[in-house]
Amino acid sequence: MIPSQVYKEGVEKGKEKGHEDAYQIEKYIANGNICVENPNKKLINRIEDMFHIDAGERDTIALAVEHNLPVICDDRKGRNACKVLQLNYLTALNILSILYSKKRISKKVAIESLDKLKKYGWYKLELIEYIMDKIK
Repeated sequence: MIPSQVYKEGVEKGKEKGHEDAYQIEKYIANGNICVENPNKKLINRIEDMFHIDAGERDTIALAVEHNLPVICDDRKGRNACKVLQLNYLTALNILSILYSKKRISKKVAIESLDKLKKYGWYKLELIEYIMDKIK
């Protein structure tokens, strides 16, 4: 489940920029694996007042609170909001590490994905190197 704000940021703007993951997300939405939902406005406002985070993270956290779901978030402020609200959360690095350890992705795919996160993500190099060492 993603909020419409994340759809706009990830799919619409992503396609404008030619990001391949935007098309993959759109495909998951089309076949029903991901649904797009709008969170409760009062909850959005409350989270905005409490944390002053970007709209995508704000709406994602609002949906998570509303539906009692974990959050996937790489944004530091968003993760901190999750901690305060006692929401479970994962980052892209967590997911990548889990997928590899459960043999859902190959070593090659894991390393390629880490290289992309290194190039396009906002992670500290030490974190990426730590996961890379675990994979190798």
